[in-house]
Amino acid sequence: MARKKSAAALKRSQEHANKRRRQIFTAAAAVFARKGYHNATVREIAEEADLGKGTLYEYIDSKKDLLFLVMDEAHSMLFAEWDRIKTRDIPPEEKFREAIHVQLTLTEEYSQTARALIPELLGMEATDREIMEEKKVLYIDKFRYFYDECAAAGIFDDTDGFAACELISTCVIQWGKSDSLKKVCNNSVKQFEEFLMNMVLNGIKKDKR
Repeated sequence: MARKKSAAALKRSQEHANKRRRQIFTAAAAVFARKGYHNATVREIAEEADLGKGTLYEYIDSKKDLLFLVMDEAHSMLFAEWDRIKTRDIPPEEKFREAIHVQLTLTEEYSQTARALIPELLGMEATDREIMEEKKVLYIDKFRYFYDECAAAGIFDDTDGFAACELISTCVIQWGKSDSLKKVCNNSVKQFEEFLMNMVLNGIKKDKR
């Protein structure tokens, strides 16, 4: 009879799997950014990750699964940053600003990858779109934590938090794919961040003075 893995062994196994997934994410993001989704191959991504093709297929069943893996890993990085921000001893509005800042920073870092993958995500079949919608709702709900904290502190009015956070996140995504928006903001993430704060956040502040 096979013995059950110890808690320590399970933890090491999970850490190894997480490391491999991040390795695959980094490679896929780079290859998709260079070649686009359709021109990239699983073999090229495996080589970029310094993995055998067979090893890569331990984590995916098809090339399409890389779309989900890339999104999941990007969210994982973002959520880790948000968890760090939650623990900071700063005012709720500053936490909210930082939550937006890390979204913009991540979007800027992987903007070419996003440009390559967004058309594929939008063109998915209905079943796959439902999965992506669930992932998006989780993402917005986690972002909403910072909005709700501001609302509880009396900084924001009773505007629907989910709708407000989805609108802001949509603006963040637009930064990653719009050349005209970047031109207006002189290719400056900081300038766009200030623009977003002034346009959106000041619009939902309770005190307009």
